[in-house]
Amino acid sequence: MAWTGAVLSPRRLDHFIDEFGIGKTSGNELKKFTNIAQNLIVGSVLVSTVTFAAVFTLPGGYISDGHPHAGAPILSHRYTFKAFVMANTLAFVGSTLSTIWLTYAGSEHVHPLLRAIYMFLSVISMEQATRSMVIGFALGAYVVLSPVSQRIAIVVCMSTFMTLLLRNPSSWQLWFLFMPIKQRLGWRGAFKTHLPQETRSRLTIGVGSNFACLFFRRMLGMVFTYSFIFLLALL
Repeated sequence: MAWTGAVLSPRRLDHFIDEFGIGKTSGNELKKFTNIAQNLIVGSVLVSTVTFAAVFTLPGGYISDGHPHAGAPILSHRYTFKAFVMANTLAFVGSTLSTIWLTYAGSEHVHPLLRAIYMFLSVISMEQATRSMVIGFALGAYVVLSPVSQRIAIVVCMSTFMTLLLRNPSSWQLWFLFMPIKQRLGWRGAFKTHLPQETRSRLTIGVGSNFACLFFRRMLGMVFTYSFIFLLALL
């Protein structure tokens, strides 16, 4: 409604705060932090374990004894193998940081404001770790399968990419949100109309100046992980 130019109706701020409990840290709210942290930490530890084991079971095997560089990975000279190593490293680092931050977020001895910050950081870090783990699986399969069957290797990579598109419903729900915005503003208006300054100042969450800003910001978060991995593989 804000993107289509709707004006927020006046309302007393104290009634709004009392109704939704904004800024209050009751015992139930603090208990939610603990429960959420305990659930999320299972996933972060699982990603850390998988990526840690992948370092010692690299695709392609190792150079046998009696040869120069014995024990080194056989496919270490390939670009896709280097990208796989970088993706696996970022997944391990992200999941480890998420585990540490979730430990603080679930601790009752940490200030509630800091617990919220740790929770936010852990979710962001876990998202990056998940993306890196998925692209690491695709790259590892491509390194092994591409010399034998290029088509199968491409199919595996495309299949894993679908998990990234479907993993977060809030991302693809933007496509459904675009239709009512287009009906009110048209094709050009959906990408050019900006929020009124008065409306933006009263919103409690950041939605971007228009629909296009939020859409491209979501896409940039996904592309950034892939670009960073493939750039590091050039080293």
